[in-house]
Amino acid sequence: MRLTPRHLFSCLAAALASATMVGCGGASNPGAYNGSSTSGGALTGSPASSVYVAQNGSILQFAAGANGSVTPITTLTTDLAGIAALATDSSGRIYVAGDLLTSGSPVIEVYAAGASGAATPTRTIDFPLPPSYPPTAMTVDSSGSLYAINVYDDEVFVYSSTASGAATPSRLISGALTQLNPFIRGLAVDSSGNLYVITWPLFAATAIEVFSSNATGNVAPIRAITTANPNAVFEGEAIDANGNLYLTLDLGVTPYTNSIVEYAPGASGAATPMRTISGTATGLVNAIAISVDGAGNIFVAHSPQTTSGPYVNTLDEFAASATGNVAPISSFTSTSWTSAGVTIALH
Repeated sequence: MRLTPRHLFSCLAAALASATMVGCGGASNPGAYNGSSTSGGALTGSPASSVYVAQNGSILQFAAGANGSVTPITTLTTDLAGIAALATDSSGRIYVAGDLLTSGSPVIEVYAAGASGAATPTRTIDFPLPPSYPPTAMTVDSSGSLYAINVYDDEVFVYSSTASGAATPSRLISGALTQLNPFIRGLAVDSSGNLYVITWPLFAATAIEVFSSNATGNVAPIRAITTANPNAVFEGEAIDANGNLYLTLDLGVTPYTNSIVEYAPGASGAATPMRTISGTATGLVNAIAISVDGAGNIFVAHSPQTTSGPYVNTLDEFAASATGNVAPISSFTSTSWTSAGVTIALH
């Protein structure tokens, strides 16, 4: 893999702009909704009804399937300076990671399902110092356990479903054997509890490191998935109810063109994707965040550049059967959604 200046500079720029790591791995919330019992959202077999996105410390809720320039259904106002990651669970609770406005300390806040306005979190987890950044990706499994990336030390924290305050993680995956260095991004958990983590090693191919459901400490992954394209980079990930793995893939060309690739359960090494969604009709430019609902519909957030220059945050939905060079079945933007970092969750 090439260690692209665009990735490094975009990370630094986003961190400076928001005082968080939004846009550097936290630009996405891969796995926040996997379309299965492992990560919450709509019931298995059901389409999502809502899409949540982060906007400068707030959470905007939009109707899934919306088209054109739309207005949020609700806005949840947090006490965070910026939002680095976002997740939902099967009950619709909303998990938000960022830095407290009052102290600058990194935290994870949990809000009740349907929370809006200046709601108070039902609980807050203090993300330990160091790291000096909030989690840049999160996901929740079927038991309510919360998985969070510590980008500061390239490790994964796992918290119990009742964790609050200065809670100690129930598991910590960290160390040289994990191969989670020097940059880690997305998280996803399958129905068996196996954990999938995107890693960007220096001078090597981007990879998905897969850990067993009970992995803890300095442990090696049970397998890894890589791309045969040495210039391509995995950006975001999600897992559906059948264990299929979906990824946004930066193809390493300018403009920053992306594709969606789907891998079968158990894929390993430079496996051939089961399916690829790619081409001019898709409109996938600067695509990062990806989620899949219970009906298999694929949601991707990206920021295509307009002819006048600025980037416009866009949420595209592709049909469950989509493959090849196809257009999304729905696509929306909003004048309320302007944050540089793109992070999404479904319910």
